[in-house]
Amino acid sequence: LFLGYGLIQSTPTSISPNKKYGAEIPMKQLLADRFVHEAPNKSVCHGDSGGPALVLVLGKLRVIGVNSYVNAPQVPGSNPPRSSCTGTGTSMRTDTYTSFIQSILKTYGDGDASCTSTAECGLCARCSGNKKCEPVPFSSQPQVCKPCQKDEDCGSDSVCYRFDTGYRCLRKCNTNGCCPSGTYCNTKQTTSGVQTLCLPFEQVCPAISCTTNKDCGPGEVCDNSQCRPAIVAANAQLCQPCKKDEDCGPKGRCFGLEGSKRCTQACGAGDFCPAGYACKELYPGVPSQCTPEEGGCQTPCTLSAHCPDGEICIAGACSPPQGGEYGDACHPAPCKDPLTCADTISGKRCIHTCGIPEGNAGSACTSNNTCVRPMNCYSLGSTRLCLHPCNTTQDCAAIGGGSCQSGVCQCRNNNECGADYICNNISNQIGACAPKAQNKTCESGFSCRSFQAAGRCVKEAPGNRSLGQECDAFNTCQEGLRCVSTGSVSRCFEDCSKTQTCQSGGVCNRFSNIEICVCYGNDACPKGRTCQLLFGPNGMCLPPGTKNDCASDQECPTQTKCVAGKCLYPNEIEEPAPEPKAEPTTEPVTEPEVEPSAPDEPAPVADASAEKDPTPEPKKEALQASGGCNCTTHSSPPWDPLLFVCLLLPLFLRRRQEARS
Repeated sequence: LFLGYGLIQSTPTSISPNKKYGAEIPMKQLLADRFVHEAPNKSVCHGDSGGPALVLVLGKLRVIGVNSYVNAPQVPGSNPPRSSCTGTGTSMRTDTYTSFIQSILKTYGDGDASCTSTAECGLCARCSGNKKCEPVPFSSQPQVCKPCQKDEDCGSDSVCYRFDTGYRCLRKCNTNGCCPSGTYCNTKQTTSGVQTLCLPFEQVCPAISCTTNKDCGPGEVCDNSQCRPAIVAANAQLCQPCKKDEDCGPKGRCFGLEGSKRCTQACGAGDFCPAGYACKELYPGVPSQCTPEEGGCQTPCTLSAHCPDGEICIAGACSPPQGGEYGDACHPAPCKDPLTCADTISGKRCIHTCGIPEGNAGSACTSNNTCVRPMNCYSLGSTRLCLHPCNTTQDCAAIGGGSCQSGVCQCRNNNECGADYICNNISNQIGACAPKAQNKTCESGFSCRSFQAAGRCVKEAPGNRSLGQECDAFNTCQEGLRCVSTGSVSRCFEDCSKTQTCQSGGVCNRFSNIEICVCYGNDACPKGRTCQLLFGPNGMCLPPGTKNDCASDQECPTQTKCVAGKCLYPNEIEEPAPEPKAEPTTEPVTEPEVEPSAPDEPAPVADASAEKDPTPEPKKEALQASGGCNCTTHSSPPWDPLLFVCLLLPLFLRRRQEARS
């Protein structure tokens, strides 16, 4: 639905500011920062620029774009020249520019430029002496956009943030989310946690002038009086086959699928990497690693003689003659039929596809030409699907089932489809009924899951990705978590289909055929966690700190433990300091020697009147001292018998002396 005050016909007439018109126009193409829409005999037109583009999402109208321009032929004889209202229109996406829009609205959106009090101005403005709303002033921070290594280098209310060009100081947004002129407030991940920062509109700081390397940030050098990233040399083990981390050199990791693991290299100073590699966090708590920017690790070649035995040179890379096997890197080398080369967290890999083939009902599409006729490519939320047009639900029943909503046949689960049909629901929200015969299944040990609107065969064994981490067909989630598409990426959510409870916080919500824990605000999250929105109004309760923060072992990768809020490997866990050893006792630990009596001397008889009922002594055992010091603490020697012997000794000596005399 597009709204505006502009023209509504091809022949130009006067634009009335008092009449608002609306038109339903299907989306034709979705781009990174805009989308294209077109319909016969109607389009956004002159006077509509700045108007909202709305779409129905879960029963509510949402603003998804702002009308921008139209491509159409010029109307003959128009003066001034104008285009007709029958062409292709383009609107800018609001989700791409959310932070920028919110920053401007906070500064200027709450009132007119003229004012009588500050209350009439935006959160980031005040009413000046000339009765005009002006941005609030900010104190000077000379370190902004200067090189840094840590937050302390940047002064108060600033942090050290990494751009592609290196680490630079940035100012934090104030409590109202306001920033100085030329910057806007946006939430970013930093070395000290999630922060709201004032980012330059250009998305990068100006170049740094220098005379020596000391004027530049970590990992940078002074080159022609300007700071630039230093060249990082690749280790000999980088991208070589491996079985364990020790095969990969200092701080390197052995990463990938069993049987096809390759060595990564720890990122250099400033998180820079060798050419062709990018610094990336593989697991929480593990030093970031350099991995290939495109595809996976492959041996470059110009001739097959350069390749290992059993491989040939294909498209400049060594590959098996029939193409890559399941899990092999596949860029630029191809995959073995019927495998498909697809993007994964660990680069392009050969994978098995599944589900309904592209172009059929419910499958992802980019334009009408990618759908089997009479279907068209429609936009539903953040996904574009091949769908049948309809007027009534009876129209849908004739082509497999579902219900007619917004002029297209839709379904949410298999129960809404007819016999011999399934709901092809790759977005886990809305799909379309497709013939079961078209459904391609996975081999034993794999299950079909959707990733970025495409079916992928995934191993059924639990993976190693933790709560909130990115996931895909190769990098699957730990037990109890489920990989769910959030638009641009897929992430591990807590699966609540069995328990209906959420240990990580949030509420158990059903999306088509899956049930996961989501949150809509901080109220649903336990103490110490915030609701971080990931797709639409849906979020996940996560720690607000750095990426390797954790509250339990479930949030850490396999082979790691959550220790003091961090995911650590066993060799990174410090042993507790031993407790001090017990001081030696000053009391004797052995009984004193007593001279034996003569053989013919009768034993002394104790006075019966002096005897008392014996009090049983508790059994005393040797106890192991805690603290890991390998000390043993023994009980004290029994002193009662020893004391009795000492009392009888003088009497014994006296009687012996009398006997001799």
